[in-house]
Amino acid sequence: MKKKKYFVNVNIKKISDKRGFILPLVDLKAKSVSLIKSKIGAIRANHYHKTDWHYIHVLKGAFIYFYKNKNEKKTHHALVKRGDTIYTPPLLWHATYHHKVTEMLVISRNFRDRKTYEKDTVRVNFVKKIDVKKILKKF
Repeated sequence: MKKKKYFVNVNIKKISDKRGFILPLVDLKAKSVSLIKSKIGAIRANHYHKTDWHYIHVLKGAFIYFYKNKNEKKTHHALVKRGDTIYTPPLLWHATYHHKVTEMLVISRNFRDRKTYEKDTVRVNFVKKIDVKKILKKF
């Protein structure tokens, strides 16, 4: 998979046969795989990472993904739903708003221990609950 400058909904092909299927989520060196569950109304992230990247695969539910380059004025958004996989590169401002209970796998380049995570994370808080109400009407 190529690194992308911005958010991308990754097109992953299932490998199927009579036994079922295999869905290869990430074929890169990663140091963390996390299962995250979010409640309705939760806002997560609202930050960027200096070096870390991550893939998010949605197992259940859906969320609105907000993203922008720090030099952009406009914030972009996308609906991410069950079965989707998205990629977030380093330095991309990103946040999620969970309008449904959501369970997702997050596969990251860096370790997820508190010290490593906080050293690499810069909080920007560019998404607030008031911002998402208007956007949710579009979906």
